[in-house]
Amino acid sequence: LRISSLWLGATLGGWLAGRPKKETSYAWMGYVTQAGVAMGLAKDVAHQFPEWGHVFASMMIFTMAINQIVGPPLFKYAIVAMGENRVKQPKQATTKAVELELPAKGPTVTRRDPSPNGVRPNK
Repeated sequence: LRISSLWLGATLGGWLAGRPKKETSYAWMGYVTQAGVAMGLAKDVAHQFPEWGHVFASMMIFTMAINQIVGPPLFKYAIVAMGENRVKQPKQATTKAVELELPAKGPTVTRRDPSPNGVRPNK
């Protein structure tokens, strides 16, 4: 029930805010492991209602334990699916291009260089 509510809330909130569908479809996954407030509420219920509160608190703690197991992989999946994982791309080898120009006088070789004008004659 909690996960369904998270999904519905994140999807509806994202839709109302005009967020892209990709964001709203993964946003709920980040909230699955947030259980601190629920733990406190479960403890308060157990103290306020001694006849059935301990059973309720046990069910809540069990549910939170499952969420703590399932939540981190879901969160990682959401981060990767959104492209927010910032995986370093392999560096491309930097090579200088060599062009052969054939003017009327004969061939000359120029090298592409990261200089301001981009081309420097080979001397």
